Amino acid sequence: MITTEEERATTLLPCPFCGGKANLEQLLYDGDNGDMSGVVCTVCEAGVTGYNRRNTTLMSYISQWNTRTSTEGKGQK
Repeated sequence: MITTEEERATTLLPCPFCGGKANLEQLLYDGDNGDMSGVVCTVCEAGVTGYNRRNTTLMSYISQWNTRTSTEGKGQK
């Protein structure tokens, strides 16, 4: 059974730029560098991608994609 914490860790938020749906994708296979994977928006193609090396996991791409910075107070004088 999936817990709320596990769901949150694996659920992709909408694209921060256009609001589109995001997918976890394997983009390319390069035998020397490993698989290139990441999270990519299906609408504007914004994404977080990289080669899956020893210390990079699919969960890290999900975490990076789902991280949002606060814009509160920025640009205001």
